[in-house]
Amino acid sequence: MLDIERIKFDIWNKMIINKTPYPVNVICSTRTITFPKDEDPIRLSSEIEQIASIDGIPVYKEIYRSGNMPEYVVGVIYIVSAMVVNAYPDRDDLVYPYDVVRDDDGYIIGCRGFAQ
Repeated sequence: MLDIERIKFDIWNKMIINKTPYPVNVICSTRTITFPKDEDPIRLSSEIEQIASIDGIPVYKEIYRSGNMPEYVVGVIYIVSAMVVNAYPDRDDLVYPYDVVRDDDGYIIGCRGFAQ
């Protein structure tokens, strides 16, 4: 198993950094690439506000934000959770583990790729 913190892929000229609290194993056809967990992972907080009322039933909107979102850096891709990707739809530098692989007991052991 290849164990690295950051990998620079020449085909995209991108560096991939894991910003989750867990190691991410990408299981490829010829190898497994492990991105170690981050000591300062991206965490979301939420704010809730009432935006409407339907027949007396309140309707709320929940907005997620992070206090430790890294600045955009050209050539850097951050592995984050799907919730973080959804909270920041304008950021094209965020990906989340996609097509998860499970062991015989149903535990997630890796993924086959990333999604945005």
